[in-house]
Amino acid sequence: MSRDEYREDIDTKMRYFLYAGSHAVDLQKKKRLETNAQHCAIRQAALLKLDAEESVQV
Repeated sequence: MSRDEYREDIDTKMRYFLYAGSHAVDLQKKKRLETNAQHCAIRQAALLKLDAEESVQV
């Protein structure tokens, strides 16, 4: 899997977790889904930062 595909996969998962969390009735499930979305956002930001650093070095 390429880095772009991985980043797209993370984005899709993050959007799903946000959507599912917004429709969850159970408070614990809602918090877990929101936490999962935050983790995806952190991973996505790290990949974007890595891409930016690599483009500067080239």
